[in-house]
Amino acid sequence: MVQVQKPQIREALLKAAKHEFMEYGFQRSSIRRIAAGAGSTIGNMYKYFQSKDELFERLVSNVKGELYFFIKEHETESGESSNAHQKLQLFVNLMSDYRDEMLLLIDASDGTQYQNTYEDLIAMVSLNLQDHLPDFNMPPVPDTRILVRTIAVGLVSGWVDVLRHHSDKKDIKNGLTQYFLFVFKSFL
Repeated sequence: MVQVQKPQIREALLKAAKHEFMEYGFQRSSIRRIAAGAGSTIGNMYKYFQSKDELFERLVSNVKGELYFFIKEHETESGESSNAHQKLQLFVNLMSDYRDEMLLLIDASDGTQYQNTYEDLIAMVSLNLQDHLPDFNMPPVPDTRILVRTIAVGLVSGWVDVLRHHSDKKDIKNGLTQYFLFVFKSFL
């Protein structure tokens, strides 16, 4: 077992936990494997984190907060295309910076308080689209819930697909930028 310096143990545990959760998902992850992957013991791990839940929380809470804030902040805004391009770049940077954490939220969170993240994102994007339907020159219809949800599912699953199949930041940025530009240009 590799000995890790005390100040680095917390970071080593988080790194090992991220790897464990990405490989096995939260429910099938093992505290024993996390501790061993960090070059530590289970007892020592509990000096830094009270539970597997706390490890997961520590890994994903920042990205979920930033993503939800980003979506909510832009929920009712509409505007010029230069502003839209800035928003797109902010979003693309956020996703490329937090690729692994996003995949933990989407693919590995069963059994945690975050297990509904994918549906939550679809609901938030649906609200955003509902507010912006007039921007897409849609003819008025009495009930757009089915249309809006279907488009939101497509948007979210498309961006998650890019994250699942690409780990290089440059590839993620290029893929997401191309995807969203194509989708939104086709709406206009």
